[in-house]
Amino acid sequence: MTNACSVATSLKKHKSPGAHHEETQAANAGLTTSEKLTGGTMVGRRPFQRMETRSTLSAVLLLLLVTDAASSAAARQCSQSVRRIWKLTRLALKESTELLKIYKASQGAWSDDFCEASLRDVPEPDISGPESVASRVLERVLVFRPHLRRVYEQQEDLQPPASPLLQVLKAAWVRNRDLGALLLALDRDVSPETAPSVPGPPPVHNVFAQKVYGCVLLKNYKAFLIRAARELRTLKGSAWRTFRSVGSIRHEAYV
Repeated sequence: MTNACSVATSLKKHKSPGAHHEETQAANAGLTTSEKLTGGTMVGRRPFQRMETRSTLSAVLLLLLVTDAASSAAARQCSQSVRRIWKLTRLALKESTELLKIYKASQGAWSDDFCEASLRDVPEPDISGPESVASRVLERVLVFRPHLRRVYEQQEDLQPPASPLLQVLKAAWVRNRDLGALLLALDRDVSPETAPSVPGPPPVHNVFAQKVYGCVLLKNYKAFLIRAARELRTLKGSAWRTFRSVGSIRHEAYV
């Protein structure tokens, strides 16, 4: 018995040229014109691939535009916050200068000598340290606050109710509170819950000691505001450049 596979192979090898041409035409009958020219490959799909590539590129460009817009908005907001804090610090400094004059005038004789004393329990005006400018200034603002309140309470017992000194002392404490609130909003690393705890000032019972304590405190507070205004002025100029560099880093991450 003859093998069917060998017969089929033999017939295939000995097909006539005419039969082969008819089979080729039959095979090409089901192809499109573009498929006939390219040997049956689907070149017609390439425009769709280019459209997908363009869509992906457009999405990336849109993402970059949104990122840059967000960075610019954050930079403007930061710059405005620092400028607001700097202006408030300068105002507090101006008021502290007037406050110290009024305080000395209300303490009687030898008031100029009171401020030259050295007291251990009075905060120092230094704001140096490895922390950010906002953190360092905030820490000093919080340290001085209870001392300003203590001086106000002491002078309530020594001055008449309508005394101008009481008014400017209260205004200085309110200004300190407002400055601290702005700094807390700027410095995201510090929150009201995690802000450093500040021990209250020790009680001073002697009237003469109270006068000395108040004068030294107000002198140091003025010196602190001078340094804070200088540091914040530098921060005000660098706030925009800092956020622009952050935006550039984000931009490079998406390119």
